[in-house]
Amino acid sequence: MLLLFGWGPLLLVLLASWLGLWQNLDPVVGLGLLFVVTLIPALACLGIGLLQTWMSKSE
Repeated sequence: MLLLFGWGPLLLVLLASWLGLWQNLDPVVGLGLLFVVTLIPALACLGIGLLQTWMSKSE
């Protein structure tokens, strides 16, 4: 969920800009901050999930 709601908006705007659909990149600053704030918790949750899956499969 953190990946979807934290990284999704920024990636959509960057994709739209690359395709030429979005000309003004001023709101990207706020979306970039949202990306930064959700980066560490999202990676931590993914790491914990991978570790738990790996530990349960090895037992």
